[in-house]
Amino acid sequence: MISANLEPSIIKQLISITFSYVYELCCMDGDLSVESAKTINNTCAVFSCCVDYQQVELNDVLIDCCRRCIAYSLYKHVSICKKAIKILSTLLTTEYLQAILFHLRSLFNKSEPRDLLNEIFVNDYLIYCSKSKI
Repeated sequence: MISANLEPSIIKQLISITFSYVYELCCMDGDLSVESAKTINNTCAVFSCCVDYQQVELNDVLIDCCRRCIAYSLYKHVSICKKAIKILSTLLTTEYLQAILFHLRSLFNKSEPRDLLNEIFVNDYLIYCSKSKI
């Protein structure tokens, strides 16, 4: 069971993960490439730095996501970040989060060093999404 004070942090971490995924989809016109697992790993602060968003506001999480995408992705543009935020605002339901996490799990399984991210993060987030009502 997740304590009530950790739940906002988990939701912000899920937003960070989902933003990186959506940003990569926007950059690749809906088709993920061979390098997408690496790009998502680099642009998501949760995966690359184990960031905990417990004391951070949601607006700051989105700013952090945009900064990381502009710094670490192949295609760097603020308009892609704005488009990703707009898409993200419509996708934040439990069903879409689970679908994105399942797709990330399959992407990371195909990428040798990133398959550990499934064990460390993605599987636990899938369990959280299935048991909670976001």
